[in-house]
Amino acid sequence: MTREQAQQILLRFRPERPDAGDLELETALGLAKQDPELSAWLERELAFQCSVRGSLRSIEPPSDLRSRILAQQVIRRPRFGLSPGWFAAAASLLFLAVIWSSWALWHRPNIFAAYRQRMVREAVLNYRMDILTNDLPSIRDYLAHHGGLGDYVLSRGLQQLPGAGGAVRKWRNEPVTMVCFNAGRAGDLYLFVVNRNVVPGFPATPTPQLEQVGKLMTASWVLGNEAYLLAGVGDASYLGSFLK
Repeated sequence: MTREQAQQILLRFRPERPDAGDLELETALGLAKQDPELSAWLERELAFQCSVRGSLRSIEPPSDLRSRILAQQVIRRPRFGLSPGWFAAAASLLFLAVIWSSWALWHRPNIFAAYRQRMVREAVLNYRMDILTNDLPSIRDYLAHHGGLGDYVLSRGLQQLPGAGGAVRKWRNEPVTMVCFNAGRAGDLYLFVVNRNVVPGFPATPTPQLEQVGKLMTASWVLGNEAYLLAGVGDASYLGSFLK
């Protein structure tokens, strides 16, 4: 499979609605893990999709639209029909308006929703770890000496879990520490730590804010100068049990 073929297939990939059993899509995702250029393209594509959905959801009709329509008792029909060119021009203007709003949303710096979706995708695709060990102090030491944040604070519940590995990721050229915990049969838990100033809009509270993102539950909170995002399979009570 070429990179161009993989891009065409990955256009239908939705992290929140994984297509289980789609061998063609799984092959393309596997290629994205090995091809940095394809992985970067997929990241931009998913972020653009997120921004478009956000733009469309933000459009709300006027609250009095129904009453205004019903109040029009006189229907005036145009004396002459509108030309096809008029409809084409109107459609073009509508298309440009949607693209412009999407572009404006995407170019706002560091959108929290886009950051969270990107990190969840990291967990879903199970990217390779820079270090594989169950020893949490070793993971912390490795991350601190390889460009990541090593002064993160773990809850008592996370401290009691064995590690699985760790890695240093990038969010718009800023380091993101990723720590993976082995939670047994429930699957791994992924903790992402970044400087809070890198992601404006991050929930500025020490109390974890729980929200489902695709097939993963997430918890977001801020402690000191660091913003934390925990992701894993399970419901809110399960994920919250590790954060008490």
